[in-house]
Amino acid sequence: MLPQSEVEGRLAPYVLDMQRVVLKAWMDWMASGLNGVWTCKRSRAVYVWEQMVVEAKRQFASNHNVSIVRKNESFLFLAGELAFRFKKSDPNGYTSNVPTQAALDYHDPQEDLPGIPSVQRLEITYVLNKLETAVQDILLVARDQGRVLWRSSILRKDEGGNVVPLTVPGAPKPPESAPKTLKVRVKSKANEKKENES
Repeated sequence: MLPQSEVEGRLAPYVLDMQRVVLKAWMDWMASGLNGVWTCKRSRAVYVWEQMVVEAKRQFASNHNVSIVRKNESFLFLAGELAFRFKKSDPNGYTSNVPTQAALDYHDPQEDLPGIPSVQRLEITYVLNKLETAVQDILLVARDQGRVLWRSSILRKDEGGNVVPLTVPGAPKPPESAPKTLKVRVKSKANEKKENES
């Protein structure tokens, strides 16, 4: 396996595209009208994953250094001796895949993936904030079976740790929430008098 610094160096030309993939997919979700309607987190994760695949194919379609391979029910992006895929993870870089044999093989560097050259396999994952209302981080993750070997943030942040928003061409603007109106019922003097007498 290549050392972390070398992996990061080789993927540096693609970092902005990776950020765009994740942030555009999340913006699509927020603008979909389904946020707050669909109640299952798994449904949201599948929606965002599908949008990440669509956007990743768009971002990397004209890049001759990245090959797109459909494998089982997933997509891998091959860049030289590296392969990466897009997923959702916790802040430590752990995804919550159903442990199918294909998922176990992807995380095991000793296992060959049929039809895929021998490459180091990585994940680009998004991490949501505690309220699950925004992408808090985007991680580059290397695993060895059930262990995260290393992870690093590829999301641009300012010195205070706040996310620096990227301008994503063609991204829908999230719907603006209408200001909430408070309804106040004014008590009549007669009702007030009755309450005071009781």
